[in-house]
Amino acid sequence: MVTKDEKKKLISEIIAYWSKDWNKFVRDALCARLDREQQAIIESVQHNPMTAVASGTARGKDFVAACASLCFMYLTPRFNEKGVLVGNTKVAMTAPTGRQVKNIMTPEIRRLIRAARAKFPFCCPGRLVADDIRTDYEEWFLTGFKADDNATESWSGFHAANTMFVVTEASGISEIVYNAIEGNLQGNSRMLIVFNPNITTGYAARAMKSERFAKFRLSSLNAENVVKKQVIIPGQVDYEWVKDKVINWCSPIQQTDFNEGEGDFNWEGSLYRPNDLFRVKVLGMFPKVSEDVLIPYEWIEIANWNWQELQADGFIPAKSCKLGVDVAGMGRDNSVLCPRYGNYVPQFEVHQSSGRADHMHVVGMTVPYLKKKGAKAFIDTIGEGAG
Repeated sequence: MVTKDEKKKLISEIIAYWSKDWNKFVRDALCARLDREQQAIIESVQHNPMTAVASGTARGKDFVAACASLCFMYLTPRFNEKGVLVGNTKVAMTAPTGRQVKNIMTPEIRRLIRAARAKFPFCCPGRLVADDIRTDYEEWFLTGFKADDNATESWSGFHAANTMFVVTEASGISEIVYNAIEGNLQGNSRMLIVFNPNITTGYAARAMKSERFAKFRLSSLNAENVVKKQVIIPGQVDYEWVKDKVINWCSPIQQTDFNEGEGDFNWEGSLYRPNDLFRVKVLGMFPKVSEDVLIPYEWIEIANWNWQELQADGFIPAKSCKLGVDVAGMGRDNSVLCPRYGNYVPQFEVHQSSGRADHMHVVGMTVPYLKKKGAKAFIDTIGEGAG
C-alpha cells in the first residue's frame, strides 16, 4: 500500500518530469493532440518571455493558447518541503470583447481541465468559477476578462513569482491595454498573443517584426487535416474548405511569376497567387492592399470589431435612421438596405428578386423605416432605384 508521503513524492516527480517538457504535459495530462507547429508554440512559451502567433482560420490558435495557459498555471508554482506555496503563479487571459473570453477562451480551458482530471485527478487543482480557476491559495489563480481601455486598473496586482498574459484576437487590443500588460512583465513572466492578421498596424502587427518576440505563423495549408485530406484533429480546418478557397480566392500563375513574398504557393502541383482574404484567412499573412482599393480590408475588420463590441453591450441607438437603398435590377444582384443610426449600422437587409425587377417589394421593405421620426431614405436612382 502506498503511503501518503510516497504519494506526494510520486506526484512531485511527475510534475517535475512534465516541467522539463511542457508538450509532455499537454499530451499526457491534458490529453490534447497538437500538430508540430502548435508544439513549437508550446515550446516557445516554455522558454521565451514573449511569443506572437499569426494564424489562419480554424488553425487552433485559441486551443494552443489554452494549453499554454494551463502549462504555466500548473507547472510553474513552487512549494517547499512542507507543501507551502513559496513561488506563486498568476495567469490572465483577455480578448477585445467579453463574448470572446466567455465563449471562446473559457470553454477551451474547461474542456482541457475535465480531460486532465479524468486521467490524473491530482494535476489540475482548483475550482472553475465563471472565467476563473481558483485554488486554495489566493495568490495562485487563472482569470479571464475583457480588455477595457477604461479599466486598466484590472491589470494591477498581477505581480507574482510567475506571471503570464494570454491575449487572443490580439490585433483588436489597444496600445493602452498592452502598456498596462507590459508594466507587469517582471520576474518569470510570459506574454502570448494570438490573432488573425487582419490589419497591418498596431501592437500585434509590430510584434511579428520585433526581435522581442518569438514569432510563429499558422498556415491552414499546413494543417494536418488538410495535408492528409481527412479529419485527424476534430475542429481544425479541413481539406475541402481550403480547396474551395484556393479555387475562389486565388489566381493561377506561372513559375516565372512565382514570388514567395507575395504569398504565392504550390497547391497540388499548381502555383497560385492569393488575394487578401486568402492571405489572412488561410495563410495567416497580413493583407497586401493595392492602391486601387477604395475601402481597405483592415477598415472593414475594425468596423466589425466595433460592431461586435456594441452588440455584446446591448447597444440601442438613439439617433434617427438614415437609410441607404441599393435597388437591384433583373440580374443576379441583391437589393440591399443599409439603416444607419449616427455611425452605427445594426444590420443589412437583403432581398434577392430571382432575376427580375421587384421594385414594389423593395418599397415595402423601405416604408417601415420612413414611418419613424426623423428618418430619411437615400435611394440609388442611377440604376434601378428610379423605379
